[in-house]
Amino acid sequence: MPGPNELSFDRAIEIASRRAEEWFKVHADQRLRLFNFYVILMGAALGGFGAAFGQGLYLLAIAVSMLVLVVTLAFKRLDMRVARLVKDAEAALGRVDDLVARVTGIEEARLSQAAERKDDVKSYRQSFNLIFLFGALLGLSTLVVAVWKAWPLLDLPY
Repeated sequence: MPGPNELSFDRAIEIASRRAEEWFKVHADQRLRLFNFYVILMGAALGGFGAAFGQGLYLLAIAVSMLVLVVTLAFKRLDMRVARLVKDAEAALGRVDDLVARVTGIEEARLSQAAERKDDVKSYRQSFNLIFLFGALLGLSTLVVAVWKAWPLLDLPY
């Protein structure tokens, strides 16, 4: 029997499992919230680009396009960080799953392994990366169009 300042094995597993679960919930939720905010910002920025471009404010349209590129890069970096924190929690939960599967003999308790199964379903990482790539290409293409329209108005030597 453990002393008053010692943890039993079962209690330690319970605490570790609860901490990993909470870590996962917090960071998975944070990742989705960041992504939702990115989508909202992109919608607002593209609306701003359209308004500026439509009114012939090409320098403003250029600035908005550059903002789209910077914001996309920043959110991609944030997503990489939060994804790593989610993976850390998944690894800890995977260890708990392994222990439960060994003790109970129920192999299906290895939920973390099932989540890593490779099939035709895209992962969050793959889906988010596709959206970030689309955002970067959209920012780049709107930048090129705005510069192309603004160039003759700048009266610069070629």
